[in-house]
Amino acid sequence: PQDRAGWRPHVTVQNKVEPAVAKALQAELERDFLARRVEIVGLATWWYRGGPWEALSRHMFA
Repeated sequence: PQDRAGWRPHVTVQNKVEPAVAKALQAELERDFLARRVEIVGLATWWYRGGPWEALSRHMFA
């Protein structure tokens, strides 16, 4: 279902950790977080085949 949702760009910092561990890191990162504009210069696609992620393609914007 999450893959069928609309476009929501994000950065994954942690994945598959206990909720308490994730909340502790989030609190630590929020202390010094400063929102700023970013420039997206391209997109990359990755394929998860049940093991490590495999780079599939890279598309740089002109």
